[in-house]
Amino acid sequence: MIKQSVKTPLKRLVGTYIIFGIILMAVVLRLHILTHSAGFFCDEGAIILNIKSRSYFELLFPLDHAQCCPPLFLMLEKFIYSIFGLNEFFLRLVPSIASIMTLMFFTLIGFKVFRNQLSIIFGLLILSLNPAILMHSQSLKQYSTDTAIVLLIILGALQLKDRELSKKQSVLVGMILAFFCWFSYPAIFVSCPILFVFLLLAIRNNNHHRIKSLLYISFPLAISLVVEFFINCNGALHNQALIDYWSNNEKFFLQGVNDFEFFLEYIFGKLQSFTLIYLLLTIFGLLTWVRQDSKIVAIITAPIIFSSILGFFHLYPFGPTRVTLFVVPLVILIAAKTFDNFEMKSVLYLFLCFALFFFSVPPVSVINSISLVLKEKVFYRQSNVKEYVKLLKNEGVKLDDVIFVDINGAHTFEIYDEKNNFLQNNIIYQFTPENTMLKLNRIKKNQQVFFYLLHDKEVNPQLHEIVEPWIEHNCIILKEKNDEVGHFIKCRKRI
Repeated sequence: MIKQSVKTPLKRLVGTYIIFGIILMAVVLRLHILTHSAGFFCDEGAIILNIKSRSYFELLFPLDHAQCCPPLFLMLEKFIYSIFGLNEFFLRLVPSIASIMTLMFFTLIGFKVFRNQLSIIFGLLILSLNPAILMHSQSLKQYSTDTAIVLLIILGALQLKDRELSKKQSVLVGMILAFFCWFSYPAIFVSCPILFVFLLLAIRNNNHHRIKSLLYISFPLAISLVVEFFINCNGALHNQALIDYWSNNEKFFLQGVNDFEFFLEYIFGKLQSFTLIYLLLTIFGLLTWVRQDSKIVAIITAPIIFSSILGFFHLYPFGPTRVTLFVVPLVILIAAKTFDNFEMKSVLYLFLCFALFFFSVPPVSVINSISLVLKEKVFYRQSNVKEYVKLLKNEGVKLDDVIFVDINGAHTFEIYDEKNNFLQNNIIYQFTPENTMLKLNRIKKNQQVFFYLLHDKEVNPQLHEIVEPWIEHNCIILKEKNDEVGHFIKCRKRI
């Protein structure tokens, strides 16, 4: 284990208290988000429809509604749903706990690989306030658990990198990795390259016992991956809806300077504007690690390199997207290593260290991140369907009335309308701009129409660019209501 440069008990104690304080702050933020979270959005609604309509065994197979999710994660959520029903708090509890565990595992890794506690403090601050990490801590999707499991695998690899395992221990490790792969797809992209790194090291050192151990680990893992591919993943690869979505909405690999800059902002936080500093931190951190311990840097960078290769060949997206959220803490670990170069031996070193830290994590950005969450009753509003259904129930909607549902409520409207009060109505689901306009223009004259438009224009620009002008030119407003989420409109199409 690498010794820390902070030698006096007092300095270690102060650093430990700061680290504990950051974790406590991050936990409070996540619990606040969880207890004040919005209604489910479209992807969450699609997941719920799958766990409602399928048995535990059927969740092993490709999903409906253009979804792809690890089977064990779905089974756990189905178990929670069977107890608590349609409850945002409990169904999002697993991702929220996973987000907290991500910080815990990151800290444990930091204590193993960093010499300077300032490296842990820097990494924790960036990770705990990362907007994408925060958002997915309250999302009923697997991305938050992906980051936790990936860091747990990294932590295990660091623990076992210099340890010789017996045959039984090796098989057990392989079974644990196989289990993780059924709970998180990125666990595959981490386990395989790390095992490959261990194999190369064993061959270089002519360690025959380690080579045998790696074969014993790989055997249950390989069997599990083959089974998982044919009964679960293979269906997703041939799902046309998923293929169309990824082709139209996501880039498989970074293209140009703008994409690279956006990727850095995705990792270090959109509230930051010091992308050049982050790039330098990552480079210096990588060089520091190569100089100090090439084995550790190989373990941490192997999953990133492997994922980027998959992205380059268009086999798996690599970039600022939720499916690569697990890469975020790994890059932060590399950047944080830069602070290991600063040893508190002189006033000059102390000044340089805190100057770099100040510009990397501006206090204003930290304060803004915290206040953004605490001031808003709801964080990352992506859907208005929960409130929409409540308002419609009070409006006496008739069978010939039209209900417009935005794209984020496509599947969610069905789960919140549990008693099927409105499913017999003429429902228009937002899709492409052309499709949306075609459906709106088909509304008959004098027909009553209901809308609910989010205030946040960034969430769904099409509503403000297409739908709002259409309402203004074609409808007579009968009733309007504004709340903290959006704008409810009851109107009638002009004759």
